[in-house]
Amino acid sequence: RARVDSANKLLMRMHELMKHCEHCFVPFYLENPQRSKLWHHPIIRKWKHHKASQLVEFDYCQFGTDWKKGTTILSVGNIKFHAGQKVKCSNKRQDNTTICSRTGEPHEVLSGLVKGAHKGQYKTNKACPYPEAFCDHVAPLIAHRKFQSTSIQLPRWVTACPQRMRH
Repeated sequence: RARVDSANKLLMRMHELMKHCEHCFVPFYLENPQRSKLWHHPIIRKWKHHKASQLVEFDYCQFGTDWKKGTTILSVGNIKFHAGQKVKCSNKRQDNTTICSRTGEPHEVLSGLVKGAHKGQYKTNKACPYPEAFCDHVAPLIAHRKFQSTSIQLPRWVTACPQRMRH
């Protein structure tokens, strides 16, 4: 119960920050695994339907990892970060495994403990960092500075928003 309460508290704080970014015309991003329960939460479902939002899906195997790890990024306010930027695996099933469309090899399954590692190291831990090629793909899109629904320049919202944050 404490874990759920903590996650809900974090979600509410995140929502406040997202509203502040929207108010100040600052593009923002929310990343989570594609199958995360977060995408079904009523607050996040509202953001998914926001006029300036895009859901963009990626599979890490397409960026050089041995595992698929489907990831979704909610982009709000950035016209360059859109669904057309997605990079997905068109994997095929073979027996009980999926075959990567980039390598033709089976995806590594991220469950259980890492063999030969210190005790308690789960395979999912190694999938936490973003693949470098993924960063190279999204960085130029995120560096885009204009908010989708406005042409307000950086100096205006930089000087206006800190005053709003104090209230």
